[in-house]
Amino acid sequence: MAPKDTGSIFFSFLICLEAVPEDTREWKPDTATQIIFQPSFSYSNSHNRESGSFNTLTNRGDTVNLGESDYLSDGEGYNINARLEFSRKLNNEGRVFSGSLNGGISDSYNKGLNYSNTEYFLGNEQNELIDQQFRYDNKGFNYRVYLSWVEPIGRNNFIQATYSISQNKQESLKNSYTK
Repeated sequence: MAPKDTGSIFFSFLICLEAVPEDTREWKPDTATQIIFQPSFSYSNSHNRESGSFNTLTNRGDTVNLGESDYLSDGEGYNINARLEFSRKLNNEGRVFSGSLNGGISDSYNKGLNYSNTEYFLGNEQNELIDQQFRYDNKGFNYRVYLSWVEPIGRNNFIQATYSISQNKQESLKNSYTK
């Protein structure tokens, strides 16, 4: 068989917005206490289209098959995250209690159409038709709690005890339907 002759058109469009404060929100209610808060947000929106046609020829120039394909998709999503930190100096020797809480959620989807039609002219192969709709959904949730106690022991020596717990949950759902 001779090489396939193919042609295609591809178009994609993506918008992504991200909002992160240039400076972290910091608050010092007194000289020994510090509180920091930093939120972040991002949003995306995408549109994608691909089209193509193809054919296969024998060495003598006879057409084995020809076909066309189309792919369309649209998607959208967001991420929201935040970080809160707390620190308190408890004495002048270096005793410090601190903690942080981080967390976020995300949600996105992508939906579209997938179409392909291949027609065979030689041999006993049957024509192939793919005509599908699809949708992908993704959701996520995460958090982390961190606590720390620093205790001075002697001159310029410290011992630290920490506790941390976290959870990260992700859920993906993929559906394809033949039209």
